[in-house]
Amino acid sequence: MRRIVGSVVRVVAAAALMIGVFATPAAAEPTGPQDLVISLERSTDYLLYPIRPDLAVGRTVLTPAFRVRPLSHPATDVVLTIDLAPMKDNVEVVGIGSRCARTGDTVRCELGTLVAGTSGTVVQPFSLRAAPGAPAAPAGRVDMTAASTEPNIPGASSWDVRVLQPGIDARVVTEAEPLLPVPTRPDSHYLSVIVVNDGDVLLKQPTLTFEIPRGIAVADLNHDRTCRATGGVQVGFQYWGPARVDCPLPFDVEPGVWYMIWEGGSSPPRFYAMAGPATPGPAPYPVKVTVTPQEPDLDPSDNQSTVPFRAASNKINAAVRAAVTRDGDTATVSWTVTNHGPSDATGRTVTVTAPAGTEPLPTAGCTVSGAKATCVSKDWLPAKESVTGTVPLRITGTPGGDGSVTVAGTGPSTETKPADNTARFVVPSSGNSPTLPITGPSGPLAAGAAAVLTGLILVLVARRRRT
Repeated sequence: MRRIVGSVVRVVAAAALMIGVFATPAAAEPTGPQDLVISLERSTDYLLYPIRPDLAVGRTVLTPAFRVRPLSHPATDVVLTIDLAPMKDNVEVVGIGSRCARTGDTVRCELGTLVAGTSGTVVQPFSLRAAPGAPAAPAGRVDMTAASTEPNIPGASSWDVRVLQPGIDARVVTEAEPLLPVPTRPDSHYLSVIVVNDGDVLLKQPTLTFEIPRGIAVADLNHDRTCRATGGVQVGFQYWGPARVDCPLPFDVEPGVWYMIWEGGSSPPRFYAMAGPATPGPAPYPVKVTVTPQEPDLDPSDNQSTVPFRAASNKINAAVRAAVTRDGDTATVSWTVTNHGPSDATGRTVTVTAPAGTEPLPTAGCTVSGAKATCVSKDWLPAKESVTGTVPLRITGTPGGDGSVTVAGTGPSTETKPADNTARFVVPSSGNSPTLPITGPSGPLAAGAAAVLTGLILVLVARRRRT
């Protein structure tokens, strides 16, 4: 069952990925009904792993193989005709297949009778090589037509031709949005990655690197112990950012081949990205993917691509408290911001508004403008954690009761209790206590007055009892 489900996922993922990476199909779609299908063979027998979307040629001779098969009817006297005229002169034809003959720009291959419902036959009609000194560039196309005497329903296709870089030239291609969701894993999406060899020599076991932002993880379905993580937190084979993960790939990529990175069992994409319960959202979390050859790359500008992973909506409750102490002509506002979650905060902006009769003083991490001190931080505040700070005030008159501390800018998650975002405070009118001081005489006089007051209270109580 796992393999059946995986095969369905694999086909859907491949289809979605191909739509994203090929703006124009290398093989042109047929314009009418056809019963004979022409396809370019993969370089190996692995399903959907290495693919050859076009005829990419270099200094080494390329002898592509094409499969011709009937869909629903047996085909008699099948002939494959190739038109080389649309191919540019920077590609040379250096050989013709055993069942084929060339006349001018036309190659004709006689394939005999093909049985419907089978895999048909494979033919290698020609061998190609880049002309000496040819630059890496598109090189036209070749057109093919397959026809038979019975039934007379021909098939046709066209294949782009390009010249490869003379040397090592790796490239990485990633899937565009929307990413394919991972079954049974909420808020997780596959990372479809393709390693391309645009050079004309073998690309030997390159390294795939993921740069993972904070808030998400990249997981490896292959459980590859050769991957090495730097930074972040590793939970099994889930790598939580911010982290860098380097995974050596255990295969070579032939010239001109696109190698899709799949998991080896049921074969969905090998890697997927996931958000956690505390991931702020909705928000994008781009994952950078880089391919690095073992030898210097001729064109490293296309060795990196970005997967636009996006986390779903989340909620947050950021609460602030404030306290004030006074020392003569100055006061200090102490504030505490607590993130009650469930989402992390991606930062914060704390604004202290000084009450009338006071003015904020400069302090590290804050800017002062008029009666406001604004303290901005881009540091994450995880759920269930707190952070504190202080802002000094100068007393310029009789302090009013309109001071406040407000927290905002905690990220994309929805605030569930906006009332908790503001705390009021009052600056004491004098003294060094956070509460209003008791006024009046002090020392022995104050003690005597207290004794007299106590005596008066006792007399009043005694009189009430007698009456």
